[in-house]
Amino acid sequence: MIIDTVTLKDLDEIYNLERRSFKKDSFSKELILNLIIKNTCFFKLIDDESSNS
Repeated sequence: MIIDTVTLKDLDEIYNLERRSFKKDSFSKELILNLIIKNTCFFKLIDDESSNS
């Protein structure tokens, strides 16, 4: 699966899911963001407000 866009809300949801799963070794949001960027062919972070328009 290729992710074309990730919104800030998506990033927050990923972080919250990960935090609940790995409480002791919780990743930072920056690390999760880097993992997303490295695992996508095309990455574009979209502000939630602009994605609604």
